[in-house]
Amino acid sequence: PNMNKTYIEERLVKLCSMWIYYHELSHIVQGHRQVAKELHSENCEEMNIFYEAPNIAETNAIDRYLFEFSADREACIRIIPFLKSTDKDEIIYKRDIWIFIVGMHQTFEMFNENYNIELREIKGSHPHPAIRLKLIVKYIIESIKVFARDLWAESEEEINELVNSAIYMAESCRKSPYNG
Repeated sequence: PNMNKTYIEERLVKLCSMWIYYHELSHIVQGHRQVAKELHSENCEEMNIFYEAPNIAETNAIDRYLFEFSADREACIRIIPFLKSTDKDEIIYKRDIWIFIVGMHQTFEMFNENYNIELREIKGSHPHPAIRLKLIVKYIIESIKVFARDLWAESEEEINELVNSAIYMAESCRKSPYNG
């Protein structure tokens, strides 16, 4: 299909809606209420990369962040079949990854209260959207390589160009006075 405005809008809504659905379902399937009782936040790679070691008062927020990272990762795995434009497609097109990244950026912009906090500040129920987007891009590319290797043949350089283009577009839309 052509990458016209209608195609982009329909794909963006479908991919982001499916991702949100799988993200929320992941919270239930992963049993985050039970996990909260047994979780040791300091052992998580994502938390060690982006946040300082927690103190006791921040533990609950950090656990919530970990739940979000975990649900994000599972949603990225489950969205893979939907990245193909049609059921008949044998590959995942770069344009659909681009649309997904732009859409997720816009989704975080719309739903997340944490854009106005410092990047590494632990505040609110969800991690900073920029950190989540960075990890989602990482998760989606990893998931494609593991679960759909035969559908994706892009080099690391092409992937980086694609991601940078999508984020630039999403940021441009966010800053535009005409983004309504």
